[in-house]
Amino acid sequence: MSFAALQQALFTEGKKQVAVVRSKYQKQIAQEEERISRQARELEEAIIERANETGKLKARRIHQVAQLKAKADILTTKQDVLLKARDRVTQSVLAWDEAKARRLIETLLGLVSEESGTIAAGQVHENLVRQLAEKRGLQVAQETLEGEGGFIFRSKRSELKVTVSHLVELLFKQTRAEMAQILFD
Repeated sequence: MSFAALQQALFTEGKKQVAVVRSKYQKQIAQEEERISRQARELEEAIIERANETGKLKARRIHQVAQLKAKADILTTKQDVLLKARDRVTQSVLAWDEAKARRLIETLLGLVSEESGTIAAGQVHENLVRQLAEKRGLQVAQETLEGEGGFIFRSKRSELKVTVSHLVELLFKQTRAEMAQILFD
């Protein structure tokens, strides 16, 4: 599996998980937006009722602050949804069947260009990494990366971090705007 194919597979899986998260959280976001808008309207009405001529300017300022806070709350909720989508993609990749996981690890091991160094295997793929790395004559450390898939290769000159969470995070950073558009437009 080429790196581009791996990237495409991760991207495709990400799109699937984004659609699931979107459908699951769309109603929650709409309710949160309605609640926040309702609170902002109620606050505005209370301020305007109590305001006199000199207080109207202050009331407007308070209203603007409330609107900004409401927008910030909505953005925070949307950020939480995006992070949940990223976490679901990570968990989905970690749960791949052995054939998919084997292709992933073989592809990632293909990125190791040095012959001397040590591999710290992710706990989830430890046996697979150990089996495939030892076939290539690469040394695998006894300690593992807890709750992680993929591996980290370290040599005297370099480090190659290809853990599942790191790869998904890189993909997430590259596609964050597109995911937000899919979720919230």
